Amino acid sequence: MNDLSNRLVVGCVIIITGIAITAALIYTRAIMVPFVVSVFLYSALSSVISWFQNRLKVRKIYAAIFTGALVLLCSSLIIYYITTSFQNFFLGADIYKSRLSDFIRWLGEVSTNWNIEFNEKSVQKMIDDIPVFSMVRGVGGNIIVFVGNTLLVTVFVLFMVAGEGIEKARNRLVIEIKQRVSRYVSKKFMVSIATGLFVGVVLWVGNVELAIMFAVLTILLNFIPNIGSIISTLLPVPVLLLKFGFAWQTWVILGLISTVQFVIGNLVEPKILGESMDLHPVTVLMSLMFWALVWGVAGLFLAVPITSIICITLGKIEQTKPLAELLAGRFPE
Repeated sequence: MNDLSNRLVVGCVIIITGIAITAALIYTRAIMVPFVVSVFLYSALSSVISWFQNRLKVRKIYAAIFTGALVLLCSSLIIYYITTSFQNFFLGADIYKSRLSDFIRWLGEVSTNWNIEFNEKSVQKMIDDIPVFSMVRGVGGNIIVFVGNTLLVTVFVLFMVAGEGIEKARNRLVIEIKQRVSRYVSKKFMVSIATGLFVGVVLWVGNVELAIMFAVLTILLNFIPNIGSIISTLLPVPVLLLKFGFAWQTWVILGLISTVQFVIGNLVEPKILGESMDLHPVTVLMSLMFWALVWGVAGLFLAVPITSIICITLGKIEQTKPLAELLAGRFPE
């Protein structure tokens, strides 16, 4: 009975601690999300610094400087292309609205030919009543938040890169976590860039507006397991319909994008990543839901590496090792 009471007390303490930590993560979301993103980016950049050292035979301080310059360049390009894409989109808002009206009229003609009830005037009125200026203000505010978070992440990463080599981690747990996260982030980043480049080229050759923005979104959304590739495939559909309607160009471009996502996501990526995170698919799905609840959209991007770190940590503690095995999909005997 005493042993059962101790287990109940320990269980209650663990539950209360988990609730308290979750509440703290939600409360400190504005700071913790950029910091955690910075930590993962830094873990991937550590391999870049090592590459500069080993391949180019440069001192660590110069390797860190080169890497910091690369971070600044990439951050500047991302901010520039995202803001430019949205600016061009808003400048062409009237064109898109006109195309949408033409598309509604075309749907009305098709519905008439097929004897389908379609109230073209009411739909057109709904389009005319769309609060464009409110949407522009909302998106503009989100762009400002995105740029601010990007700058904050850049500052964090630059400080971490600048401190590279000042103190080496000696704890085996920290070393294992850093190595696994570094492998996952760097390989996932390479796969995501390849996917984004293919999608961007297909859209650019098809003369589709916002091709660069869709390519960048494809790179980012590829970090969300399972659902990210589906979302990035569907994002260009409204623009394709406004530009080509249901013509063959829409289906060819959409088919090429879907093929790229399928081949890279189901054939290339599993071979490159392998079992780098050592997590069961159900664990990945549950982690996506939990971290989305805690940190919103950012939690979807960070769910897998954070859950992997938790799994590694639990595996190093004797009492929680069965739970780590369960998260990896191996039922303890």
